[in-house]
Amino acid sequence: MPCWNIDPCRRLKDQEIQEVMEFSRILDNQGILAESDKRKWTSNSQGTFSVSSCYTWLMHDQGRTTPTKFPSDYIWNKTIPTKVSFLVWATAHRVVPTLSMLSRRRMAVVICNNNEESVEHLFLHCPFVWQIWEHFLHQLGIAWVHPTSVLEFLWKWKLKRNLHPYEVCRMRLEVSTPWIFPHVDLHFRAY
Repeated sequence: MPCWNIDPCRRLKDQEIQEVMEFSRILDNQGILAESDKRKWTSNSQGTFSVSSCYTWLMHDQGRTTPTKFPSDYIWNKTIPTKVSFLVWATAHRVVPTLSMLSRRRMAVVICNNNEESVEHLFLHCPFVWQIWEHFLHQLGIAWVHPTSVLEFLWKWKLKRNLHPYEVCRMRLEVSTPWIFPHVDLHFRAY
C-alpha cells in the first residue's frame, strides 16, 4: 500500500515541527492513487496556474497559515476593557512605544538589555516574558510553539484555544505586576 514519506533533509527547528505535523495530517487525509500524478491549480475554475490567480489567492489570505488581517471581532468586543483592546491592537500593529520606537524619537527606556526591544521581543520573546508565558501555559496544560509575531499569537489563540487571550493576559498581569512593580497593589475586576 502506498504511503507518504516525509523525511526532512535537515534537523527541524522547533517552530517548524508543528508545521510539518500539520502538513502530515493534511497528507494523511489525502488518498494516494495508483495512477500518475497531475498538477492542478485549485484556485481557478480551469485548474491552471496564473500570476493573477496566485495574487488573488494570496491577497485573500488563502496562502497563509496565519492570516495577516487583525481579528477585530475577537478583540474589539464588550467583554474586554477598551484599554486592553487598544494595547492588543497597538501591539499587533507594532506601534507600542518600545525601545526601538522610542530611540527614533531620541528617548531611552530600558527594560531588557538582551535584544532590541521590538514589540515581539517585549511581549513574546523576552526571556523574562517567556518565563511568565511558560508558567501559565504549563498551568493550562498547553504545549506551545513560540509564535513569531503578535498577530500569529492572536490567530493561534482564536483558532485553536478555548481560553480568550484577554484571560491569559489578565492572569499574566496579576502574576507579573508584583515582580515588576512590587510597591503597586493592583486589583483586577471583571468588566
